[in-house]
Amino acid sequence: MTKRFEFESFLLDFEKRGKAMYGDKYQIAKCDMLVLQKLLAYFDCNEEQASQFDIEFEKGIYLNGLIGVGKTSTMRIFRDFLLPEYRFTTKACREVAFAFIQGGPEVIFKFTNRFEYKSDIPRDYCFDDLGLESKSKFFGNNVNVMREIILSRYDLFIEKGTITHFTSNLSAKGIMDMYGSEVRSRIREMCNIITFDSSLLDNRK
Repeated sequence: MTKRFEFESFLLDFEKRGKAMYGDKYQIAKCDMLVLQKLLAYFDCNEEQASQFDIEFEKGIYLNGLIGVGKTSTMRIFRDFLLPEYRFTTKACREVAFAFIQGGPEVIFKFTNRFEYKSDIPRDYCFDDLGLESKSKFFGNNVNVMREIILSRYDLFIEKGTITHFTSNLSAKGIMDMYGSEVRSRIREMCNIITFDSSLLDNRK
């Protein structure tokens, strides 16, 4: 476990960045400490702590919790700690679904094509609020856009080690109901599952 004074110093910096990004009302809830410790172990590449929390660095993060517990803000603040070359790109799943209505399959290609980038490896993404998007139609055809993106990025994870993060309020059953058992299995294989306490109230209240 991180030494107490080191973790307290990190929390001060984390909350300071949170206030800068979200206003003076932003504050860390005491009940979020375990989630922050796990995420810090991951993003700081602390092997000892990661081992204690069963965190695997080669995987992404699936940050799960009720609406309002701070999943999106937490990932965005952690992103701010990273050096520019290691920062993932955050994209709301609803925006992806809306973009597909306008642009069709090229939108899926954008998030899964390794040749679009200077590197041979596609960029890391954090798909925000997985499950809040609706199925999209393109020329009358219904397409579960995020299902297709997840399956394609899983292939890149196996082939190239491409990292994908998610925030979502979907449980394992919710993932299966919305995307199928195959996607549920793929997410578990490509992500560390980190969950906010389900008994927490909306932190924004």
